[in-house]
Amino acid sequence: MSYLGNLTRKIDTASALSYEEQSALMVDLRRSLRDPEAGNDARTLLKKLRNRRDLFAAIAEEIDDSLGSPRQASSVPPRTSVPESPLKVDIPQQTVTPRAPSATQIMTRRERLLGALVGAALGAVGAIAIALPLIGYRGDDLIIGAVFAGIGGAIAGAISATDKRVIATALAGLALGFIIWVIADSDQRYRIVRATFLGAPLGAILGSLLGALIKRKKA
Repeated sequence: MSYLGNLTRKIDTASALSYEEQSALMVDLRRSLRDPEAGNDARTLLKKLRNRRDLFAAIAEEIDDSLGSPRQASSVPPRTSVPESPLKVDIPQQTVTPRAPSATQIMTRRERLLGALVGAALGAVGAIAIALPLIGYRGDDLIIGAVFAGIGGAIAGAISATDKRVIATALAGLALGFIIWVIADSDQRYRIVRATFLGAPLGAILGSLLGALIKRKKA
């Protein structure tokens, strides 16, 4: 009884018990469980030791095994901090589908090539038709002028493509360029020819650029 009283004082102490002290108490009480006279008291002391808040988890498991009761690991406060594993949170990525431009906002290469060919042909043929009665069959001047007019028509046609509004602004620029050149040129004899070969193609290019900018701004 004196021996059990000593164990009781250790279990009832308010100061914290180290792991070695708890382990020694556990060994002594398990030995006392086999004593017929002290078995019941040892079981009571084991239950009191099990209820200590500073009890280590390993000691608590041994007490549960000795008493034959289910383990209550959740009731034992952890003595050591266990690093928490990082949580992996799967964040669904939002896929942004690019907005496809409408048919009125994009011109295919085929449409631009067609516009360039038509513009080149109209520019060259129109320049020859206007200049031929004025300068006659002067081969070099006629060919050079037709080349300039054809290049200007090709550029304006490639910009306009098949867009009717841009084509309209290109034609308006062509007419305005022709008129401005005729007014500004001081040579009365060849000003119409120069306006046909230079003024009209430049005006068509500027007109098509203006139309394309207006179209893009509206889009």
